[in-house]
Amino acid sequence: MPAGYTDTATPTITIDTATGTVLGLDLRLVRTVQVTAPSGVTVSAGTVSDSTLSMTPAAAAASLAGLQALQQQKADSELLGTVLPSLLVAFAIVLLAFGIPRLVGRRGRGPNPAAVLPPPAAKPAEPQRLEGTTTPYLTSTGPSPPRH
Repeated sequence: MPAGYTDTATPTITIDTATGTVLGLDLRLVRTVQVTAPSGVTVSAGTVSDSTLSMTPAAAAASLAGLQALQQQKADSELLGTVLPSLLVAFAIVLLAFGIPRLVGRRGRGPNPAAVLPPPAAKPAEPQRLEGTTTPYLTSTGPSPPRH
């Protein structure tokens, strides 16, 4: 016959109503067993254990302080274990979103045309006027005209 257990916890906190101070904490734990009969009916077979746990105010304060420290440690762990890695992943995605189009865009267009062009040629020299002649003759660095 299959059996099932049921646990019940009943806390009782005693507080001074005038000052709000915790005077005591009691916890009652009860475990009962239920058996399923061959006909399918569930029948309670009784109580397996019944225990009571009591705490003094000093022990309750120490437990609450430990619980508060555990909560702070959990918050720090959550920051280091969840929030910071999430921010780093988001930052990496943003970098990739801006970097990939630049890399793919350059690859598809070929080389930069400004990088392939030769440097501009030197500027030709200006013609100079010969001094001391009555007829102004101009000289240039280019080919000379034919003479007759």
